[in-house]
This record gives sequence, structure tokens and C-alpha cells, in this order.
Amino acid sequence: MLRSFLQQQRMRLLVALLIGLSIFGLRYSGALGARARGDLEWPMVAAQMLVAGEDPYTYKIRMSDGSMAAMYPLTTTLIAAPLAFFPPRLTGALFVGIASALLAFGLTGQRQWWRLLVFVSCPYIVAVQYAQWPILLSAAYFLPWLLPVVIAKPHLGAVVALCGRWSPTTLGITVALVLLSFVLYPTWPFAFLAHTSAYDGAIPLLVLPFGPLLLLLIPYWRNRPTRYLLLLSIVPQRLIYDLMMPLIVARSPRVLLMLTAISWAFALFAAYPDMLWQIAVVGIYGPLAVEAWLIQRSAP
Repeated sequence: MLRSFLQQQRMRLLVALLIGLSIFGLRYSGALGARARGDLEWPMVAAQMLVAGEDPYTYKIRMSDGSMAAMYPLTTTLIAAPLAFFPPRLTGALFVGIASALLAFGLTGQRQWWRLLVFVSCPYIVAVQYAQWPILLSAAYFLPWLLPVVIAKPHLGAVVALCGRWSPTTLGITVALVLLSFVLYPTWPFAFLAHTSAYDGAIPLLVLPFGPLLLLLIPYWRNRPTRYLLLLSIVPQRLIYDLMMPLIVARSPRVLLMLTAISWAFALFAAYPDMLWQIAVVGIYGPLAVEAWLIQRSAP
């Protein structure tokens, strides 16, 4: 039995490394049409400014495509800091490659190889293109030692944190990083909040007419995947990359295959954000909620 377990772990590790290296290569080569640093642009430049003694919140950082980089909590910079001084193209590729390898390793923890279907979903591909945090946050759902990364994107990270299996060590590291952010810049929350008015996300629960039906999951909140889905439905999200996060709690290969196929409707209707949110609620959150409800109803 021990030999079989070790072989299984080696296979998980091998598959995770292959996926991570493949995604790294695809993104670094530009095959996915990705921006250099993507969503890491502000945290990377912010880290460099802090080292230089400058205030990152007083600068508008222009990205390579001419758009303005979104500003983030200072805790995001602390998590991203190890990559801050790599060339931009390498930074994005390293980030998504490492995050994807970790996610692959986490997804296969119970020999459920079908969960790797997440890697062919539209939200995941877009998250890779823009070097988005949901890949790493999703990995932290499965890997408790990775939980300190939840402070990188607090509104989504809070969902993972409230469903996480914390230890004194991971909790201590997280608290230490938050305290360090205040040591480096005591008033950063006020500086950050002053730049959040342009956020254009939506809350799935408030998407009418079907979003409020997700509240029917409340009686089953003690179940970890159900609690995760319910919490995700009440935090603001942006299209399309944030929608990879609910996919990781599909309970069966059939449901995940269906959701993966539905997710590509986001690419077809990208120019119609209101329609996309209807698709997200009906086509992603809806099936997951029904699946969770049926499982809980049939439980002894």
C-alpha cells in the first residue's frame, strides 16, 4: 500500500511539473497572446518603488499596451516580491507556470485526474494570458501550506481563507506578512482604497433574476465545497478569469466537462458583459449549486 501511495505521489508531481513547464513555455513564447507581466505589473513596479523609497500609490503605472495598471493592496506586492526583479516577459511566465503546477498537484490529491479539465476551460486560459491570481488562490484551496497567498487578493482570498485548513504556522506567516505591510507603509489601506472606485466587477448573488437562488445553499454551509461556492457568490468578481475559481469544486467529471464546455461561451460573447454574467450564474454557478444540493439531500 505504501509503495502504491508513493507511486501515486510521484505521478502527481510529474504531471504537475509537465503542466507547469508547458504553461511556462507557452506563455513565454507568446503563443497565448499574453501581455508580459499582465496583472503583476503594478505589484512588480510597486516592489521596485518601495525599495527605492518611493510611494507606489502616487504613481499611475502604464502597462506595455498603453492601459493603466490596476492598483492592489500592499500585501499583493509582498507575495509577488520574489519575482519583482526578473524581466517582465519572464515574470509573467514564471508566475503562471509555478501557479499552474501547484494547482495541478492540488487538483489530483484524491486521484481525481478528471479535475485537470480545469486547464482547458476558458477562464483558466484567460487567467494565464493576463497572469491572474485565481490560479494561485485555487491551488491554495487544496494545499494548506500555501494559504498565506490569500492576502494577495483579499476579497477572493477571503473565500479560500474561510474554507482553509489552517495551521499555527500558516496563520503565523500570514499575520506576519500583513504586519510587515504596515511596517513598510502604515497608511497603505487608505491609499489603496482611494483608487478602487473604477472597479467594474459584479457579485454573482446579485445578478438577476437567478443569482439570489444561490442563497438556497445556506442550509448546507458546513460542507466545505458548498461553503466555498456560497462565499464566492457574495464577493465581487471580474470576467472572465475570476470564474475559474468555482470550477475547482465540481464534484463529478460529467459536471466539470459540461462547465468547461459552457465556459467557452464567454469567448463568444465577450463584447456583452451583461450577457456574460447571466451565463456565469446560469451556466457555472447554477449547475454547481444544483450538484451541491443533490449531494447534500442524498447524504444520510
